[in-house]
Amino acid sequence: MTTRGAAAVTAALFTSIALAACGSSAIGGRPAHRPISVIYVAGDPQGPWAKRIEGLTDGVKLAIAQRNGLVGPRAISVAVVPTVQRDGNLVSAGIGAGRIIRDSRALAVLGVYNAPELGLAAPQFNGGQLSLLQFGSGMVGLTAPEAPGEPDRYQPSGANYALRGVEPDTLLGEHAASIGALHGAQVVPITTTYRASLAKAAVGRAKAAVELRQAAIAQNEKKGTDNPVPSTSPALTNPSSEIPDAERIAARIAEAIGGHVVDAAKVDRSKPVVVVIDPTETNPTGDAAAVLSKVRAAGLAVDGADREFDPAVLGKGRSGAPTYELRRDLASDADAVDLQIRAKEQQLFGRDRGDAVIAGYRAAERILSLAARQPGKTIDRAAFATALAKASPSDPDLPSNADDDVTLGHTELFELRGGRWIRRR
Repeated sequence: MTTRGAAAVTAALFTSIALAACGSSAIGGRPAHRPISVIYVAGDPQGPWAKRIEGLTDGVKLAIAQRNGLVGPRAISVAVVPTVQRDGNLVSAGIGAGRIIRDSRALAVLGVYNAPELGLAAPQFNGGQLSLLQFGSGMVGLTAPEAPGEPDRYQPSGANYALRGVEPDTLLGEHAASIGALHGAQVVPITTTYRASLAKAAVGRAKAAVELRQAAIAQNEKKGTDNPVPSTSPALTNPSSEIPDAERIAARIAEAIGGHVVDAAKVDRSKPVVVVIDPTETNPTGDAAAVLSKVRAAGLAVDGADREFDPAVLGKGRSGAPTYELRRDLASDADAVDLQIRAKEQQLFGRDRGDAVIAGYRAAERILSLAARQPGKTIDRAAFATALAKASPSDPDLPSNADDDVTLGHTELFELRGGRWIRRR
């Protein structure tokens, strides 16, 4: 992040946020006679990334407050659009995306989607020429080739408007490969909860498809017409794109370390193991410990939602065997202003979401800085999305890889020592 006057920014935050607390427009208000622009945060507020969504939202609010809720001639607001997958309703991610792109006020979206949700939402945002800053799944195919048809299926506009808030799954494999003791390891994806929700979703879609067909037939009979009747084909009721994040990550790690993907019930006690927990799992530490405790060799735990594993639980039964954790961080190299942002979140919202609030603040600052350079009261959505996604590699707020696939976060490797996680450099 560029060097900034910490004292000046902090003073601005204190003043503008104090006004916001008293009812000013700085946090989501609407000054009279001004056009409104909205930064959206999309995800499941009750799901595994709930704290990340809170932090990103808090960070956006603080960035807006710092500017007194105004950017040029426009007032700025933030809105959270929930997605709910736990009830098996994957389609809700697509519905939420549709709601956002229909809002002409939308500037950009901070998305916290898992891979299947992303598969539904990303094409809509791209087709609607709206930037998506993805802070959930690190699915490679969002911006680079992975499965057949990727990334084209997520870029119907023919351009890439997405930025990554977390490193792609391929880089998780590279980090795992840096642990020599894991070469040739068994890789175990844990997707029990996801599989249950997927089955429920498939049943729900099949039922909805049948009801839709029956309603169309009844309507035709009532009107005496012979209009086309909706299909109930497998493609409608069981989309092939629904692959859990844990399976995607496991495949990448296995490829990088020369290992192989195995079922938890078939783990060899004498060989190293990597366990990958899907974001939908509610007990990541318990799931990981159940596998690692069976193995006497080196072990690595990876959570698709980047939650920290409880070291006391994960260390039980390991008998001194090396134990590691990979966790994707949303904001690197925090400076004095970032620390003040965390302090303000604690003061105003009563919580400290760490790298998430910093990431939300940084992302919003980039969006708002770009919006401030738009001369008129209206913003060309396609031009804005293009400018945001094509951030210069020299921009420290949005560092990018050599292939211009912009990535905001990085991955940290930890080793379990003395009952706590120690960051490995």
